[in-house]
Amino acid sequence: MEQRQTTEQFKGQSRLPKFAIPHHYDLYLKPDLSVCSFSGTEYHACEVVLDGDDEILILAFQETLGVGEGVLRLGFSGMLNEHLRGFYRCTYLDGEEKKNMAVTQFEPVDARRCFPCWDEPALKATFKITLDVPPELTALSNMPVIDEKLDGNVKTVHFAESPVMPTYLVAVVIGLFDHIEETTKDGTNVRVYCPLGKSNEGKYALSLAVKALDLFTEYFSMPYPLPKLDMVAVPEFSGGAMENFGLIVYRENELLYHDLRSTASRKQIVEINHARSVNEIFDDISYKKGSAVIRMLQGYLGDDIIQKSLSSYMKKYAWRNAKTEDLWDVLSEESGIKVSTMMDNWTKQKGYPVISVKHEDTSLEFEQSQFLSTGLNGDGKWIVPITLVLGSYNRRKNFLLESKVEKVDISDMFPPSYGHSSSSEEPSDEKCTEHNWIKVNIEQSGFYRVKYEEKLAALLRGAVEKNLLSASDKFGILDDSYALCEACETSLSSLLSLLDVYGKEHDYAVLLKLIDVCYRVVEISMDAVPSSVEDLKKFFINLLLYSAERVAPLQAAYISVMRNASAKNRTGFESLLKIYRECDSIHEKELILDCLASCPDPEIVLEVLNLLVSDEVRDQDIIYGLRGISLEGRETAWTWLKENWDLILKRYGDGLLITHFVRDIVTPFCSNEKADEVEEFFSSHANSGITMNLKQSIELVRIKARWVQSIKQEHSLDDLIKQLALKG
Repeated sequence: MEQRQTTEQFKGQSRLPKFAIPHHYDLYLKPDLSVCSFSGTEYHACEVVLDGDDEILILAFQETLGVGEGVLRLGFSGMLNEHLRGFYRCTYLDGEEKKNMAVTQFEPVDARRCFPCWDEPALKATFKITLDVPPELTALSNMPVIDEKLDGNVKTVHFAESPVMPTYLVAVVIGLFDHIEETTKDGTNVRVYCPLGKSNEGKYALSLAVKALDLFTEYFSMPYPLPKLDMVAVPEFSGGAMENFGLIVYRENELLYHDLRSTASRKQIVEINHARSVNEIFDDISYKKGSAVIRMLQGYLGDDIIQKSLSSYMKKYAWRNAKTEDLWDVLSEESGIKVSTMMDNWTKQKGYPVISVKHEDTSLEFEQSQFLSTGLNGDGKWIVPITLVLGSYNRRKNFLLESKVEKVDISDMFPPSYGHSSSSEEPSDEKCTEHNWIKVNIEQSGFYRVKYEEKLAALLRGAVEKNLLSASDKFGILDDSYALCEACETSLSSLLSLLDVYGKEHDYAVLLKLIDVCYRVVEISMDAVPSSVEDLKKFFINLLLYSAERVAPLQAAYISVMRNASAKNRTGFESLLKIYRECDSIHEKELILDCLASCPDPEIVLEVLNLLVSDEVRDQDIIYGLRGISLEGRETAWTWLKENWDLILKRYGDGLLITHFVRDIVTPFCSNEKADEVEEFFSSHANSGITMNLKQSIELVRIKARWVQSIKQEHSLDDLIKQLALKG
């Protein structure tokens, strides 16, 4: 009875109790790569109870433990799994021989899959790691090797003790590697570990890493806190990379660069109640909103204040946990501005604002509202740092928009001849044209969208066409316009008129955005204006004829092959499959997978989907095939997902990969009927690991359904598309 009470008290708790806090781990691991298992040290405890639902290990002792420091010894064993989580195995070729590699991926809560631990980010500790490995293999961890001993067929590798860190940053990699190295200005050793024979492909990443460490050492006025930095390319990894302390693990194609084979893009500069929910919060909000808000502050407070503040913040909270308010306090102290007052709504309120701008004589009217793709009226309100230029980047203005609506005088921004001549003539809209375009949110530094009245939008289109704007601003105008159109705030006709002026674009990032917007417009038009899709494609082909080939000539060629393939004409498809199976370039394999499912023939799409879950495709690469599914194949893909859901769920569990199956197959749909069907299917096939992703995917389908209905109300749209198609 007493034992039951002891274990029951921890049921349903979302956080570990604080009566025992870890201070240091001596972690010993002995992986057996031949049978894909591992083991560790032995334990001494009376009884062990594992609560699988709450993922809590309960150790019950016969006597009450005294207050103070103690040592807990635990033994454990497990299997190197194939799910790219915890302590897992992946395969690589050593000549013609297939071999196993051991890799860890513990973010966010998967250290517990390897060893018993206090697996919460706030519960930091020091780590001293020892590995037993075959003598021919390289063993890597967070810290440098301090000792190696060879005993027959076992090499024991001892690593230096780490600074305090959370369990999710502990890392181990064991395999065969070549490596190259350089040293930073302050003597930090930086190495890139590559597959055998591919050291040259790591040189670009090594060069950037050394420069980055030197730059950040100077920027933060503090040295890199560890004695070394290793970057290792592994053949299978669930994300692009993981920033483990001292040992950054990358997917091979994200770290290695080959001048002839790699794509150009490789060289361009929630409340948590259960551990299983944590994977889902690593989305654009958690990864990108924070950096976007800091960038907005930088644009408003200035580079020097941000730099000094971040340097102070890093030094003050080094090796500690910090809250958002701690950063605001440091920024306030440095700037003399109550930053928390300005920023609270940005961090504690959902979403972000859209700023509507109207021009009247020598003033601008700004109105803020909460941006919601659903079309619902949000009541959010922010203190918005507004930046704007008029006709030239030399004529700027900054101010804080603190109310819902505010009129701002910009007469001081016009040239002296405008509105200040000897005549009594009043300034007119006619004079405020061509060279007096207005761009709000300079360099897209603010975390908000901008909606211009048509008069101002037309001026901006002219500025884009004449290439008077920076790449960041051209990107921002395009991105804002698409988002506002998708939210039914502006018309598709207006968006197409904007796209038309990007025909001479040459900036890489802007071109990628342009291609993405064109694809999405075709996607929605297949449901909204199906009779105009072919004309729309002609317009986009003419618009992108030069630029698309500059961005990805090989990808354009592969897609062309697949768009002409069919079940009756398989030659091109079989040729690409042959290249995929025989080439050893990870970049080319990725590119081919990205294009295979773009075939309009549903039979070929089905064949590609089955290929993705076969042994021919690494788990990490499945996402490339899923994201390339043609619009014609979306119904086939949905049927396939439903028929294979149990298999997919069993194989990929509740990790990040399973969310791609849901998002990439569900979100191409554009009707409420399909959203209802998806909801109904998953109501009886629930899985906690996809709850948030599924909700967001269904919401996006409904947003697009609303967009379809809005586009259908644009009665002159067909005529505009015909005109644009004839321009080429």
